[in-house]
Amino acid sequence: MVLSDGPRVFLEEALDGRYLVVQASSTGGDTVPIPTNFENVALDNISPDKSELMVGSFTGEEMEKTLLAMGATFASITVPARTAVYRL
Repeated sequence: MVLSDGPRVFLEEALDGRYLVVQASSTGGDTVPIPTNFENVALDNISPDKSELMVGSFTGEEMEKTLLAMGATFASITVPARTAVYRL
């Protein structure tokens, strides 16, 4: 999945056996991982006003995924603003 807030694009990348959310300039360039304390993170959506990313945290093939709303700077995914657990 690829999401954008305008100046940046966000996508998922597999690196060293983990899934990460990375960002890059929408005009091009290298991707930069968004730091996280979670084993694996997947993109889910972006808020209508482009101020929050919704990401899912998972460890493997479990049937539940923790969804996290990540704030405006997208500098790191550590303490979620809002958290919910959904059964897939």
